Amino acid sequence: MIDALRDTCKKLLEEVTVDVIVGYGRTVPGGPVHAVFITDAEDVSRLVWDKHCLPNLTVYLTRPEVRALGRPGIILKGCDARSLLVLQQEGQIDRTEMRAIGVACDGVDGAITGKCAWCDVHIPQNVNEVVGTTDAGVADDGARYREVRVFMAKPLEERLAFWKDEFA
Repeated sequence: MIDALRDTCKKLLEEVTVDVIVGYGRTVPGGPVHAVFITDAEDVSRLVWDKHCLPNLTVYLTRPEVRALGRPGIILKGCDARSLLVLQQEGQIDRTEMRAIGVACDGVDGAITGKCAWCDVHIPQNVNEVVGTTDAGVADDGARYREVRVFMAKPLEERLAFWKDEFA
């Protein structure tokens, strides 16, 4: 999948569809993943995609130094594509001036990735193109909301007492 991602990004840069690719990279092999900003098509080999690509790259789209690089192409997981939609709705980005490259995602590693167990957007939505496929199934909403259903089945007085205690 990484070859397809790099080919897509290279094509976007060569055709001057975008001026910069905001993606994932490493400074040293096996090192931590961080954001990279690719402006030359020959540098797409710096892009990586694996289970360590945890950061949400959309945070860079509103930064002046990134805006100064020109029209962005951004690599997104399904959960990150939701952030892009919020930035657009808030008027913080102009979606017509950029390309969103979705990457099929089976989940990532990290301390905050419990969300991956419940993810239902393994294939990013509202992007210009999607790279890759996934074997991940749809999240089991039955298990996901089990605790909520148990709580909501309790009498109103018991639920009210719970929330009063929580807010005390």
